[in-house]
Amino acid sequence: MRSAGSQDAFRKVDYGYPLEVGRLARMHGANTFVLNSAIGADVGSRFFYNRTKGELERDLANLGFQSFTAVRPGLIGGDRDEYRLAERAALLVVRTLGRAIPRRLRINTAERIAHALLESAINPIPGIHSIEATELV
Repeated sequence: MRSAGSQDAFRKVDYGYPLEVGRLARMHGANTFVLNSAIGADVGSRFFYNRTKGELERDLANLGFQSFTAVRPGLIGGDRDEYRLAERAALLVVRTLGRAIPRRLRINTAERIAHALLESAINPIPGIHSIEATELV
């Protein structure tokens, strides 16, 4: 959100662009769509970030794909080009506590997320699905 600079800019990038890609894909005959979403995505959320992610999932699912899968990672482990203090602190806490914290709050590696996205695209299952953070641990 901070990188985007405003809620409007965030919504444009995290809702508008992916929805337009979905519309174009569907218009050109794609039957499968896989989205990298976020833990807590929910149209009814009081948090703007989670509400935006939930609205995107809902609207993509309504485009009529034979298979739609939302992958919902939690805290993503791996290197980033930008420095995010809160994210680094959370990673340190989660790594320190290890198995003492609930599975849904554990680190999801970029490799596991990528595998779930690719598997869902290559071997689509008809219908609307989500892959939760607990399945990515």
